[in-house]
Amino acid sequence: MSAKSPLLCQSTGVGEKSPALSIDAADEKSPALSIIDIERRRRRLGVSVARLCGVAGINEKSWWRGRRDGANLRVSTLQRLDRGLRAIERGALSPKKTPFWRAFFGFAFAMLAREQELDYAPPLLFDFSVEKPNSPEWLKLARLRRIMIYLLTVEMQVPNADLARAIGCSRQNIKQARDAVEQWRDDPATELLLTRWGVFLREQPAPGAMHS
Repeated sequence: MSAKSPLLCQSTGVGEKSPALSIDAADEKSPALSIIDIERRRRRLGVSVARLCGVAGINEKSWWRGRRDGANLRVSTLQRLDRGLRAIERGALSPKKTPFWRAFFGFAFAMLAREQELDYAPPLLFDFSVEKPNSPEWLKLARLRRIMIYLLTVEMQVPNADLARAIGCSRQNIKQARDAVEQWRDDPATELLLTRWGVFLREQPAPGAMHS
């Protein structure tokens, strides 16, 4: 594959660093929180569970356990979810401030999908709340998405938390993707794909250089 790539030719529109989200920082005191209130706000904002959990830095399983039995959800977890929602409400994660790695992920995945002859709807790429295990096309998309997650976190050394925040999923999603791809490496065709794409991605300029 040639090193000249659409990755270097298309503008990401993200030349500036996105604002940091102080999810763990001390924040103004919140009134008594409940998972029901947070769920209402999440739905009103149109935010997926995966995106909220990614911003809040919690495991999606904690969310679903809380939805099933809110009494067992820790106060600290509710506070993190509340802060995550307020960060989204403030526009800290609006499309105009999309992180660099989200744009890079989207461009690289589009190239990989074209190579693998996968036709997909771009919004579906970042929607981790959708699962269609009976759809061959969705299964192929999910597999290639895990491969791209692996390439960025392993080959390009993007921190798990940074990539999770950028593409709107949880750190658990990132870990699951990496674990799955490690198992797939026993397949010679997958190993060859990872090696070839790893070399290609490592040849790309660092984020700062791409905007200079």
